[in-house]
Amino acid sequence: MLKEVEFFITGSIELNLLFISVLSFGEAIIIPIPPDVLIIVYSILDPKNWFIYSTFATVFSLIGGIAGYFIGEYFSKKVERIVKKENVEKVRGFYNKYGNYAIFLAGFSPIPYKVFTLSSGILKYDLRSFILYSMLSRALRFYVVGYLSSILGEVVLEKIKDPFYSLLTIIIAVVLVFLIEQIRRYLKRKKENREYGQG
Repeated sequence: MLKEVEFFITGSIELNLLFISVLSFGEAIIIPIPPDVLIIVYSILDPKNWFIYSTFATVFSLIGGIAGYFIGEYFSKKVERIVKKENVEKVRGFYNKYGNYAIFLAGFSPIPYKVFTLSSGILKYDLRSFILYSMLSRALRFYVVGYLSSILGEVVLEKIKDPFYSLLTIIIAVVLVFLIEQIRRYLKRKKENREYGQG
């Protein structure tokens, strides 16, 4: 992988951050290359700055995701022809099945993130929920990738090719969604009990 991205290896943290920002923003709309590629490479070569690389990837991916949402919302007919209607329907089915957690799981699913950002705009999915769960999924994914790359080095390059690890990330995402839902229900019950007690 290092040879494949040799052009982006500059030795300058400023240029590294520029490349990772542009890729993260573009991947959320049109670029087919995931930011993970540069996060891994930069975190291996410059491990002390893995957190900065992951943060820039998260922030600009989120900004790109919001831009993609609005592009999908305001240019829905044109975008639907590009994204393809069957992909939009896949996203609709994902939302119908998983509700608010669909976009969180999208960060770990085989469906490209840009398909979710554009389709979410087309479907007029709740923007606040879209931003919240996009931020959570992107941050979790990029920080984990950056941290593991910084401590394991080139071992990560071998592991990410193994289908087992792709499955593992999906399982982790599902478990996290379950835990978040349980916490949300607990807090909701606690609030209702408190309001009932005051009444």
